[in-house]
Amino acid sequence: MIKCDLQEAEEQTIVRYLGGLDPKYAHVVELQPFTTFDEVCVLTCKVETQMKSRPYKRDFVKPLPKGQPKCNPPTSFPQKN
Repeated sequence: MIKCDLQEAEEQTIVRYLGGLDPKYAHVVELQPFTTFDEVCVLTCKVETQMKSRPYKRDFVKPLPKGQPKCNPPTSFPQKN
């Protein structure tokens, strides 16, 4: 850590950095190959830029319960004269 003038392994720095990221970015970055902290930072910037440039997309769509129709059918039909 820089403020306390402590030395830590680069792997530990990477773990702390990924732990502080928004989970939606951290999960994507963790799937990519990296060996240095600088590579993790570059990957994170790329992921954030790509995800922010996409149009809004709902993360979860609630499925309909099975056996239920998609719309309500009419309960009575009009009589023909």
